[in-house]
Amino acid sequence: MIVTTQFRPSRDGFAFANTWKDVLFGAVPVRGRCGGMAFAARDYHDVGESIPTERALPAHDSALARLIWRRQLASVFAGTGYNLWRFTQMTYRPAAGRRGVSALTRREIGRVLDSLAGGRPVPLGLINAFDLKHLGRNHQVLAYAAELTPTHALIRIYDPNLPLRDDIVLEIEREGAGPVIEKVGERRIVWRGMFAEKYSPIPRAQTGATTLEEHAPGDGAVLLVSALAILVAFATSRWVFGRRRY
Repeated sequence: MIVTTQFRPSRDGFAFANTWKDVLFGAVPVRGRCGGMAFAARDYHDVGESIPTERALPAHDSALARLIWRRQLASVFAGTGYNLWRFTQMTYRPAAGRRGVSALTRREIGRVLDSLAGGRPVPLGLINAFDLKHLGRNHQVLAYAAELTPTHALIRIYDPNLPLRDDIVLEIEREGAGPVIEKVGERRIVWRGMFAEKYSPIPRAQTGATTLEEHAPGDGAVLLVSALAILVAFATSRWVFGRRRY
């Protein structure tokens, strides 16, 4: 069984790698904008707008950089905080068991296939961290095609860390408790698990903007409030999950 969309990383992904180095409030490091790049790449694809082709990382004060930062925040809070909640939940749970990360990952395969069968690329959250203080070690990518074999689900992804590559595949055993393996040529990257993220498009009709970059926020206060919201949500999740283990 093979399902695919029209998205291809070599054509529809950003040509630069996710090498952003952001520091909130001059003190809190943020490891890249992978979610923002995955969401923005789908934005450009869905509206039929050509994605920018520059290979150099955009200047931090550019419209494109601000758009990706805005979409980074959206990738965390989409679904009324669903994505952040799932990252926190799956980070803290053990691998094995009926409610462990491996079991939860295999339940997500059907959701990914349903979205792809409808022609919709789907952002994925990849789990690497074992505790909440290392939540930033997790990652976000965009799935655009998949193949289901008797033993594995093979999901093709756009990985913002590895631009312009159509050969990156997530390999997930359909049974058992094995990890998610990201195959990049001969290289293997091991992830504890994955889940299908909620995605919300930019409400262009409400703003009257004609291009995606016109949605780039220019008001620093908007970014400040969003960053504070992330910290509050993280603190709340830490209080809930830091007191129990499934």
